[in-house]
Amino acid sequence: MHELDLVKLKPGDRGTVTFDAFPDKKYVCRVTRIPWVSRNPALEVPADYEIECALEDPDGMLKEGLTCNVRVSITN
Repeated sequence: MHELDLVKLKPGDRGTVTFDAFPDKKYVCRVTRIPWVSRNPALEVPADYEIECALEDPDGMLKEGLTCNVRVSITN
């Protein structure tokens, strides 16, 4: 997540996850962790951060190593 968006985020915010392997399915998630340090501590500008989200797998389709896109809803 870009540093300008990170400041608007808080734990518990909802998100939607789509996996490359299942492009027609959407999963709901909640932000569980927001890091203090960017994924590249070399002070690159702008910095990107890796947030963590918890999601449910009601159909048992998700496997370790799948890549995904997360769209987080930020409310002020």
